[in-house]
Amino acid sequence: MSDRDTLADLIYDSRDDSANGIADAVIAAGWRPPAQVIETPENEGDYTAAIAALDALPHDTVIKIRSYVYQGIGSGWWEAIGRRRQFSTEQVVDVADGDSVTVLYAPTEKAES
Repeated sequence: MSDRDTLADLIYDSRDDSANGIADAVIAAGWRPPAQVIETPENEGDYTAAIAALDALPHDTVIKIRSYVYQGIGSGWWEAIGRRRQFSTEQVVDVADGDSVTVLYAPTEKAES
């Protein structure tokens, strides 16, 4: 069954005529929005936008650049998971060197139980 067919079945089976009800059924089935991606400049370009985007992410956000994974530890600092080294946002953007930064996890204000 294709992804499209699976989605169509979820919508049909939701037995709800409201957009919110259908959305709730699709989310309950495990759908998640695409990961946020932050673009970085190559060759020491203008880091301003990438730095601002990373610094705007909440504390404890987890990001990935190629095979490197970092967790935000606050105030513009990131810890390389598994390496126990800390890097400034500027250093993280420099490491990316034109590669995309993928947000793997960003905590929300809503407490989950």
